[in-house]
Amino acid sequence: MRIKRLKHCKKYVNFYKTTYGFREPYQILVDLTFCQYALTYKVNIKEQVPKYIEGESQLFTTSCILEEGKQLGKQLGGAVHICKQFKLRKCGHSKAVPAQECILSMIGDTNDNHFFVASQDSELRDHLRTIPGVPLLRIHYNALVLEKPSKDSITEAQKIDSVKVSASGYEKERLDQLKKMKGLAEDVGVEEQLKKPKKVKGVNPLAAKKKKAKNGGAFGKQTDPSKKRSRKKTRIAQHVLDELKKQSDGQQNITSS
Repeated sequence: MRIKRLKHCKKYVNFYKTTYGFREPYQILVDLTFCQYALTYKVNIKEQVPKYIEGESQLFTTSCILEEGKQLGKQLGGAVHICKQFKLRKCGHSKAVPAQECILSMIGDTNDNHFFVASQDSELRDHLRTIPGVPLLRIHYNALVLEKPSKDSITEAQKIDSVKVSASGYEKERLDQLKKMKGLAEDVGVEEQLKKPKKVKGVNPLAAKKKKAKNGGAFGKQTDPSKKRSRKKTRIAQHVLDELKKQSDGQQNITSS
């Protein structure tokens, strides 16, 4: 059960952070009803609230809240004692007003100061639920509970999201206009426009065939006829020629006879 509570709390805090701009240290406005419940159920507000919210927190009260506690007498003496431990936040009231009225004036219509409100006052909480972006803390027996964002907070969050979407649409339209001004085509991405054109590759010199020589040269070179090598004539010895002549004459005599 405790793990589930912490999980829900983290989810709701993230909602207020992303949608309404809440940041640490979280400012928590505490009234006497919350302190009275903490005293009854032995909840250490200073120690347990930062752990529950999982973030640095600052606890505040106002002079109007403390003054109301004094007027109510000893029955709230312990709650007043606890409340005095928190920092005083200026509420702007020169004369003390009821605590409920003081807190509502601190929140205003938009909760610009990003207050969490810690209160057990059901009437006050009902009023605060109608103001978008007000996180409400209460004590359930001995456990701290951060309420689920109200319908008004969720509705306002949807409006904020729609504004963000329309703003992003405007930015895209503006970017398209700038592209046209710079001469970039609408249907071609900027990255493709900036790509370098590919060079036309030539024939691989290693794969090309060598040209044949026109006059039989190995590498296409023409041979100079004046540089042709003449064949050496074989000289036959004289006695061999005489012998061959005799044989030739002898054959002719045989033929004639």
